Amino acid sequence: MKRHDALRPCLMLLAACAAGSWCHADTPTGRTAASPHAATVVSAPTDTAPPRTDAVHLPFRHRAGAAGEWLRILPTNAFVHGENARGHTLRRSHAARLEYAFGIDPRSSAGRAYGAPWTGVGIVRYGFEDRAELGQGWGAYVHQGARLVAFTPRLSLDYGWRFGLTGGWHPYDAERNPYNRSHGSRLNAYLDAGLELRWAAAPRLDVSLGATFAHFSNGGTTIPNAGLNTFGARIGLSYLFSARDFASDATAPTAGVPPFPRHWSYDLVAFGSWRQRGYVRDGHKYVLPSKYAVAGLSFAPMRNLSYRFRVGMALDAVYDASGNRVRFYADREGILFVPDVPLRHQLALGLSGRAEYVMPWFTLGAGIGYNVLSVGGDMRNFYQILALKIDLTHSAFLHVGYNLRNFHEPNYLMLGLGYRFHDLTPRLYRLFPSRRPRT
Repeated sequence: MKRHDALRPCLMLLAACAAGSWCHADTPTGRTAASPHAATVVSAPTDTAPPRTDAVHLPFRHRAGAAGEWLRILPTNAFVHGENARGHTLRRSHAARLEYAFGIDPRSSAGRAYGAPWTGVGIVRYGFEDRAELGQGWGAYVHQGARLVAFTPRLSLDYGWRFGLTGGWHPYDAERNPYNRSHGSRLNAYLDAGLELRWAAAPRLDVSLGATFAHFSNGGTTIPNAGLNTFGARIGLSYLFSARDFASDATAPTAGVPPFPRHWSYDLVAFGSWRQRGYVRDGHKYVLPSKYAVAGLSFAPMRNLSYRFRVGMALDAVYDASGNRVRFYADREGILFVPDVPLRHQLALGLSGRAEYVMPWFTLGAGIGYNVLSVGGDMRNFYQILALKIDLTHSAFLHVGYNLRNFHEPNYLMLGLGYRFHDLTPRLYRLFPSRRPRT
């Protein structure tokens, strides 16, 4: 037998190994090349483990912008509707803001899965028609937005939200500011949401035009707390730190999005806050002189339907130290004495339905429920929850929520920490720029 005949099996084995390595190597575009002699095995996603991903991670895009707003104050309480020092309805408001944001590249896996979101911080200055009674609000906030519909490569319909803290308010004072029942504190939470058309006017310049709604309140921490709401138009300009190449972006290959493994995850949240409570008796309004603690624990099994949506149920336990203190002693001058209340009159256990919109770094949630176990009174009611979860790690998060009672009465804030168990969502983005995502 000739020497090359003896070596032929070894050479064939080496060639097969080389072909197998080549067919499974990642190409620069993040896709997998195919071999005409290699078979491809595709594994269906399961509920027990996330699939291996071929996610492509591209650098963040950065931008800074400015916007102006022309707003109408909505007549949602008596003060705005005319019960003020001026004696007429308050209507006009305006705002100016500066923002910075970093965005996920729309060609990346996360950009395709989440609509190329932008996340950042901003500052805002509000002006109101009745400056003497309302003040002039200023604030700082976090914000996020993403594309809903791309009409053309340069024109899209985007959504956005902002959440932060505002100051500069003139709060209610029985002697110096007796009409202002919109706000009882100098600091108020700020929530803004809107839609806008965004046009890429130049490689480094975006122009946006849209509508916005904003709400200001202190979350029930101080009475009065009727709140203030505005609605109007916004126009803005954004400068991108790196220029876009529209021609190459249109022809460049895009990354694949790994299949999403539908699964159950479990959120455990512990929260606390403080509140003030008022009662109406015999046509007179009374405010309890103290501020009371609120604490709670929530456990929510959630069905993860896609990268962006979760639904489920939650078991909500709450302790409200202001609950069922209706049997106070008072005269026309005010409350004289508030007796103690048994602990069991301040506890409740509720069951709520939950829905969440999931995005990188932030999750927006809403819920509606009923306290099924309580002694009654203040603690037996329908409640509604709006919540923002801010990722600290891929499992731990900050929880900032607001609880309403019977769809219209402010109840209390829900400030706390949470942890998510059994989260099998593929990691398509870096939680922190210096870390690589888990695949």
